[in-house]
Amino acid sequence: MQSRVSAALVLGVCLGVLGLSLWLGLRTPDATPPLDRLNVVATIYPLADFVKHVGGEFVYVSNLIPAGVEPHDYEPTPRQVAQVLEADVLIYLGGGLDDWAGDLVDEAARMGNLSLSIEKHVPLTEHDPHIWLDPIAAEDIVTAIRDTLMAADPLHAEVYLHNAAVYLESLRALDSSFTSTLSHCQLNAIIVSHDAFSYLGRRYNFDIYPISGLSPEAEPSANDLVRLAQTARELGITTIFFETLVSPKLSATLAQEIAASTAVLNPLEGLSQAELQAGDNYLTVMDKNREALGSAMLCQ
Repeated sequence: MQSRVSAALVLGVCLGVLGLSLWLGLRTPDATPPLDRLNVVATIYPLADFVKHVGGEFVYVSNLIPAGVEPHDYEPTPRQVAQVLEADVLIYLGGGLDDWAGDLVDEAARMGNLSLSIEKHVPLTEHDPHIWLDPIAAEDIVTAIRDTLMAADPLHAEVYLHNAAVYLESLRALDSSFTSTLSHCQLNAIIVSHDAFSYLGRRYNFDIYPISGLSPEAEPSANDLVRLAQTARELGITTIFFETLVSPKLSATLAQEIAASTAVLNPLEGLSQAELQAGDNYLTVMDKNREALGSAMLCQ
C-alpha cells in the first residue's frame, strides 16, 4: 500500500513538472530520443534488452532503473515519470517487482501512449517475479514485445517480425545449452543469495535454497543460517551463490561456515556499469549463469 501511495504522489508532482517542461518547450534530460524512432521506456533491464533486439534501429529504448541499481522497492523520480509519459510505449513487468509503473498506465493512455504489462501476457505462476530467467518464458515475453512494437509502429512491422524471429532462435539455443549442461549433474540443488531463481530451477529441475526472501534486503535470522548450513552439508553443496547488485556478505558468511566457495549467479534484474561496459547482455549473462550452475552442481 505504501509503494502505491508514494508512486501516486510522485505521479502528481511529476505531472506538474511535465506540464511546465512542455509549456517551456523543454525535454527532460533523461529522454532525448531521435524523432524518427519509436520511443520506448522499459522499467527493468531484461525488458529493455529484449526491446533493443526486437526494435533494432527503429526503436530508442530507455531502461528506467539506472545501471547498478537493484529494482526491489525502487521509486521513480519525477523526472523519470515525465520520461515515461513522453514515451510512445511503456513496458513493465508487474508481479510485485515494478508495480509502481501501474500508476502511470492510465495517464499514459490518456496521452495516447501504449503500455504493455508482461504479467498479463505471460502469467507469473511462481511466487517470485523473475520469470525472464526461464528462457522459454522469455520467448513469450519477446513475442509480446514484438506485437506491441508492431502495433505502435506498423510501418516497420516486418522488421520487428524478422528481428524477433532471430532473437527467438537465440533463446531456443540458450534453452538447449542449459538442458545439455544440466542434464547429468551430481547435485540437484543450489543455495542463492535471494529467492529469485524459482523459474530457472523449475525449468531445469533443480531445487533452490535462498538465504534471503524475495527482497534481497530481507535478512535471515541466525537460526535460518544454521539450518541452511546444515542443508548444505547434507546435500553436499560446496558453492554459495551471490549477486552483483547486492552485498555478498551473507553468502560469504555462510560459505565460510561450511568451507564452501562463492560464485555469481545473476538474476538479471539489472546490470552493473562494469557489465554494461564489457558488452554483456541477457544472452551473455545467462550463459555465464549456465556455466556457474554446471560447475556448482558438478555437471558432466
